[in-house]
Parts: sequence; structure tokens; C-alpha cells
Amino acid sequence: MKKGQNTDKDKSVLDKISVLEKDLKKYTKKKERLLDIYLRGDIDRSKFKERENELNREEDEKVRELDQLKQSREISEKLKSNSLDFSKVFDKVKKNLEDIDYQTKCKITKLLIDRVETNGRNTVKVSCILPMNMVLQTNQRVSE
Repeated sequence: MKKGQNTDKDKSVLDKISVLEKDLKKYTKKKERLLDIYLRGDIDRSKFKERENELNREEDEKVRELDQLKQSREISEKLKSNSLDFSKVFDKVKKNLEDIDYQTKCKITKLLIDRVETNGRNTVKVSCILPMNMVLQTNQRVSE
């Protein structure tokens, strides 16, 4: 997938963000209407405070949910960007490894590979440590 392309999951997250932002605007209007009702004298102060607190709690919940979605989306975008950058680095390293002897390749591999896990069937999970203190993981199916 190219940079800037949105998957169905990305579109779903963007749709949820849009809905939450619209909901937050509705809470502002609801609070304004509630204040108008109170100022007209249609409800007493205790009922006003009760309803205002309820609206504030609901609004805070929506704000937290929106923040989590935005943060999740930002992390996802960074991971996509890093994986694209990692593939470029991998290609360069692979090209340069052709002229290196086997023992040196083993030493380099030991420096870069943190651990290798398998689920016992046909999936291998390799955790790599890059010099910039970033840990990347890749899952790859093993052909039978």
C-alpha cells in the first residue's frame, strides 16, 4: 500500500472521528438550550445542575473516545511510515550483505534480531532491534 492511501479500517476510524466531532458540537448546543430553559425559569437550579453535570459527563466521555481514536490513528500512521522506511533500509542492508562473509552476517543478525517466536503451525514472529532504539515486528507465514 502506498503512503496516503486509506484502508477500509482507516476510513472507518475517520468516520468515527467525524461522528464524534459532530456529537461534541451537539453537546454545546444542548448546554446552551439547557441554560436558556433555566434562565426562562422553566426548571429550578438543582434540576439545571443535575442535567448540566450529566451533559458534561457525556461530553467528557466523547472527548476521551475522540482523543483515543485520534491517538490510535496517529500511531497507526507512524507505524505505516516506519514500515515503509524500514523496507528501504532492509533493501540497502540486503544489497550490502552480499559481499560479507558468513560469520560477519551471523554477528550482524545476532545484533538485529531480538527474538523469534512461532505458534507451532505456520506463522513466525520476528522481533528486530534497530540501532535507533526502535523495535519492529513482522509476522510471516512459513510455507509448508
